[in-house]
Amino acid sequence: MINSERIFKRFSLRRVPMFSFLVAAIRWSILGWTGSGAVILFTQVLHAATYGAFHMASILYIDALMPERAKTFGQSANNAMTYGLGMMTGFFLTIGQ
Repeated sequence: MINSERIFKRFSLRRVPMFSFLVAAIRWSILGWTGSGAVILFTQVLHAATYGAFHMASILYIDALMPERAKTFGQSANNAMTYGLGMMTGFFLTIGQ
């Protein structure tokens, strides 16, 4: 996240999340077929990269959409939806199993 400015100067806000989704799908595929601790550890590096890229892209996207006086609200709503609603949905889906 520290060097995200360089990433977003080179790539658009649309391309960065798409890259994150692609790498995340690859990471989950790898996790589905491996039992190797080293490979699982490697996938955590992929997770760090995709999480950071997606998080920064969402912050910058919301920042671009919201008027100056509502930027804090926009970030709060973004976090509530992505983390709060996402975690709650995942929690309820796993309870039924």
